[in-house]
Amino acid sequence: MIQSSYLACQRASAIALLCLAACNGSEEPRERPEDAGQTGACKSTPDYFAGMQASGDGGTVVKLLDSQPAPPVATGQNTWTVELRDTAGATIDGATIVARPWMPAHGHGESPPLVTALGDGRYRLSPVYFRMSGLWEITFEITLPDQTSDSPVIALCIRG
Repeated sequence: MIQSSYLACQRASAIALLCLAACNGSEEPRERPEDAGQTGACKSTPDYFAGMQASGDGGTVVKLLDSQPAPPVATGQNTWTVELRDTAGATIDGATIVARPWMPAHGHGESPPLVTALGDGRYRLSPVYFRMSGLWEITFEITLPDQTSDSPVIALCIRG
């Protein structure tokens, strides 16, 4: 019994040594499987830029005016200033906004930031938190003063 365990251990050690010998360090580092989805998605998704915007099905436009810091950071707190406009281009005051950051490649999100109305259709969101770099979608669940709702989504790539 002891001898068969000893032989099994020797075989396992030999296999491990052969595997290590095959890895001579000349191979390029491989992408981790958990990064594959976000890398591909970020190739077709813009990085942050002041002025990026999205329209909801109801025509409400949310425009990202500013991020502090700029660009937004992964694993840190960000403060955003956004502007709401209607289909005619008029600014929208008195709206209720819930911003939901979501990372589709990993199937998780972050807590919605606090939203403060600044006037002239502008709103401050803070803290906007991203757990890691990659593709993020921020859904703006907006209830307008007339109680209609809209949900524009801004997608952007957050870099590490």
